[in-house]
Amino acid sequence: MIDFPASPANGQVFASGALSWRFDGTKWVAQGAPALAVAGSSGDIQTNNGSGGLGALTPAAGVAAWIAVPSSANLRTAMTDEVGTGPAYFQGGALGTPASGSAANLTGQKFEFEVAASDETTALTTGTAKITFYMPAAITLTELFTGLSGQSSSGVVTADVKKAGATIFSTLPSIGASQDTSLAGSGSVAAVLSTTSFAKGDKMTIDFTAAGTGAKGMKVVMIGAYT
Repeated sequence: MIDFPASPANGQVFASGALSWRFDGTKWVAQGAPALAVAGSSGDIQTNNGSGGLGALTPAAGVAAWIAVPSSANLRTAMTDEVGTGPAYFQGGALGTPASGSAANLTGQKFEFEVAASDETTALTTGTAKITFYMPAAITLTELFTGLSGQSSSGVVTADVKKAGATIFSTLPSIGASQDTSLAGSGSVAAVLSTTSFAKGDKMTIDFTAAGTGAKGMKVVMIGAYT
């Protein structure tokens, strides 16, 4: 805060560090480069466009407090159209938990989708297009695994998910005997994706290339992000 003389004479020059001002009879005018100054006699903010002709600006309520202490709280007080409370947010900061909002235009939101590829009571058999479904949104797929409600007593259970009739895997997911999912366990093989980009409405089918023995309740779980 610069403390200007309270009762300056016309033409008086005041210096503070590398800066200087001249009193023109009504206000202090910065010398040299355009700048802002605070007049000691009134507290008004003075502007200088090179000639000092802009005169004095009277700060709105809260502005002077924010200039003196530029905190998020004082900035919010100085504003007239603020929404919410809390600290000012800058890119890369933690957004916290908004009270409300629309995520319609956000990208990268997590996508999770589970498809039942059979009923819960009938033993699986091999075959093509055991179920057909349509991708509900445009997504990038990052992970897929399969699971059973009833384990195979012997032999693996292998599923092939296809987009428009073509497999989406370079390695098919398999569930080993006496295992629940393709994620881990003896005989289970994790899926390796070869196709990861999908449009809303893509026609998808699920084949069973190996059905094990007595396996029931096949589920396919897809994880990724909306695009």
